[in-house]
Amino acid sequence: MKTFAQYLIEMELLLEDRIKFLKKEYTEFDLSHEVNFPGPIGSHFRHADADEIQKEGGVAKGAIAAKIIDHFAKMDPTWRKKHTQWLLNQYKRQNIRMEDGARIRQTLNNFKNTQQHLTNKDINSYKHIADLDDAMEPWLKVKSKRAEEEEVKHEGADLVHNEDGLKVYSVKTREAACQYGKGTKWCTAMDSSSHHYDHYSKLGPIYVIIMPDKSKWQFQFESRSFFDANDRQYDLADILKRKEMQPLRKVKVFKDKSIHFQSGKELHAYIDKLLDADAPNYSSTGQLREALRHPDLTPTLITKALKHTSDDVKFLAIEHPNLTADHITWVLNNGNNQLRRRAMYHENATAENIMKALDDQPDPDVRKTAINRTDITTKHIDKALNDEDHIVRETAIQSKKATAKHIEKVIDRAVANPNGLTLPIVGIAMIHNKEKFTQGMIDKMASIDSPELLRDIIGADVLSIKLVRPEYLTKALGYGGKTAYMAILHPNVSVDTITKALQNPDKEVRMHALMKRPTNVLRPGHVAMAFNDPDPDVREMAEYARSKMEQSDHRFSVHNVSALLKKLVHVKAHVKGDGTEVHSYTRSPPME
Repeated sequence: MKTFAQYLIEMELLLEDRIKFLKKEYTEFDLSHEVNFPGPIGSHFRHADADEIQKEGGVAKGAIAAKIIDHFAKMDPTWRKKHTQWLLNQYKRQNIRMEDGARIRQTLNNFKNTQQHLTNKDINSYKHIADLDDAMEPWLKVKSKRAEEEEVKHEGADLVHNEDGLKVYSVKTREAACQYGKGTKWCTAMDSSSHHYDHYSKLGPIYVIIMPDKSKWQFQFESRSFFDANDRQYDLADILKRKEMQPLRKVKVFKDKSIHFQSGKELHAYIDKLLDADAPNYSSTGQLREALRHPDLTPTLITKALKHTSDDVKFLAIEHPNLTADHITWVLNNGNNQLRRRAMYHENATAENIMKALDDQPDPDVRKTAINRTDITTKHIDKALNDEDHIVRETAIQSKKATAKHIEKVIDRAVANPNGLTLPIVGIAMIHNKEKFTQGMIDKMASIDSPELLRDIIGADVLSIKLVRPEYLTKALGYGGKTAYMAILHPNVSVDTITKALQNPDKEVRMHALMKRPTNVLRPGHVAMAFNDPDPDVREMAEYARSKMEQSDHRFSVHNVSALLKKLVHVKAHVKGDGTEVHSYTRSPPME
């Protein structure tokens, strides 16, 4: 019988296995919904971890992701951590944040107490934590929503708007945040979470909104936090699209807080004011980022943004849909390399912009970006093929806009000066524009002394098989190694090519000549030659080939091959300087 101590040990092991399983399943988390990262969650990570998350674009991976799993496991009140996976799914869906510990514990404890009364008793059936809170509400011994949302006067909050049933409070103390946040799931309204209120209040005013229908919202513009009573986060623009939320547009204190409360001339004046202000301060609040993404941004304001002292502001402006060709020209003349590259990605760049980028940009990456566009012309490719940077030239010849004349041009260059820069471009042209190659082009390429290029030519997946002449394959045998192997295995290999392969000084070439050859190419005479080879491995391969061929062709019988072998006279020729023995034959058997 197990002792209680043994039972505890087994439970501990099961718990460890459970956490290990979760760490294997959940290897990364997107932290983009974490308000003002690293902010209040920064305390959960070392500075090095926070830096790593920012390098990964706000995604926590590996050991950092494991820390997040441990964090949520601690919030799970169950012994076996059976709700931890549900919490991780909530986090993946961006329904909760790491700072929501108090709210999460409260919800899970409430679930424990009300589960027996719920229609859906499986916690995994609740896709959003707020859905679970809504389901439990009738069974919790709390005041009704209407009672909770009654106006409560408190010296820690100012009533900044009171019109037509809409009330907006600017909360100034933690006690007021808890008082006005009663009945909500906001972390700032949790009695046990004073540090959350302290953090957000330092960023700017926290506004509690009570709508005419008594629904509650919490806005904090500096951290771009806009939550309903169940702590669901929304985009402000989406909130203001709702008919019932239109009264918010009348709140004067909100006018200077977000561009979404502006329109017409007011909007342009607002953006102009932001551009005149200190960029770092506005960038940190996100107001300028919102402004420079507004669909009504004028060309004049884009010009002003492009001339801003902050590169962040310039990058936002260069991505705007209203960017014009004149803006792109200005950037090509005045921007840094990174900004010029970004400009060449814009869909509004014209043929003149592309040519200017290819003409006078010192950064090859700018020229590469320009020639990599899908809307380039043949003139752009002409220009790029003369570029001093080989990457720009290679990018140009990859384009589907490249013509046969362009391909002929790079082949002629390779023939005139075969080197490590001209030859790869020809190979790239074959890969990306193989349908434009002619027999004349291939003949020119085959004349170049390059085993790499010859392998590209005889590679059946690159060119049409009919363009590969038998003489290319014979030439390939002279290079030996991989080039010779490819030649022997090519569909266009001839009887003569196999004969020459069996005379090649490279043993591996001779063995490849006997492998997997159809009977219309490999003849009994070839097998007889191989039986007379000085290398035992080749002779063994010859017997293997003969026995396999005999099954389908009687000409490969032992008798026939032996008769042919008697007609073959092998003469050992000289030994080359590298020690390679060269073999030849005074008389070859008939290849019949």
